[in-house]
Amino acid sequence: MRELNITAREEGQRLDKILSKYLNKAPKSFVYKMLRKKNIKLNGKKATGNEKLSKGDQVCIYLAEDTISKFREEVRAGKQKLKLDILYEDDNVIMVNKPWGILSQKSKSEDISINDQIIPYAVNQGLISEKELQ
Repeated sequence: MRELNITAREEGQRLDKILSKYLNKAPKSFVYKMLRKKNIKLNGKKATGNEKLSKGDQVCIYLAEDTISKFREEVRAGKQKLKLDILYEDDNVIMVNKPWGILSQKSKSEDISINDQIIPYAVNQGLISEKELQ
């Protein structure tokens, strides 16, 4: 069993979206089936997946550890390969001057994208922790 405690950063999101991020390799049909079978509960009660989460909510996933590891891939910050040209930054927004020829999102796994370069920057600056990436 795994417990997820909802933080202020996750507040306002729907339960099914949080579960899709946490069980990032699982098909949505699997997540909804586990909700129907009561293998995933919100605050100790049956959930449908469309509930909006609040800070302090507790999501319990009653699955075997090998099942969770099968449907979950750890997210790592990686190494920053580009020096970012930060135009503006506050608590909610980071504006980056994207160099010509660098992709916004990866096309292939070996590509370098600006999105993947912002993650290690945010971790190094303390904007987000490795644990919060999960």
